[in-house]
Amino acid sequence: MRINVYAEEITNEIDRVSKVVTGEDGKPAACHAIRLYLRSALELHHTPDDDDRPAITLWLPRDLSARVELAIAFRAMAAWAEDSWPGGWPGRRDGPEHLAVKADREQEAEAEMAQKAASLSEQWARGQT
Repeated sequence: MRINVYAEEITNEIDRVSKVVTGEDGKPAACHAIRLYLRSALELHHTPDDDDRPAITLWLPRDLSARVELAIAFRAMAAWAEDSWPGGWPGRRDGPEHLAVKADREQEAEAEMAQKAASLSEQWARGQT
């Protein structure tokens, strides 16, 4: 399945979602997601208490290594959105200044992801995920 969301619909409003479900073993299991809200017409919302705005909700894998891999993919998407597309965008010439900024961003992203992975590993070891 492919989902297309146009730039005019995208907001910078995000949220974390958690819920408890019954796992395959019959025990409670925590599920976590990240949500990106989209723009919509105000007349579509009937009451202030009913948050039925359109959103993209991505349910995260329970496995820590899979979550870290997904986080790395999200960080790469963020770098691309910041104009750090590897090799430059098609039809654009990248000068040395752009490539230096790109290399700095990649190093920062790698360090940030290593720190986050270590933190997630510590949380997982303490049973907090």
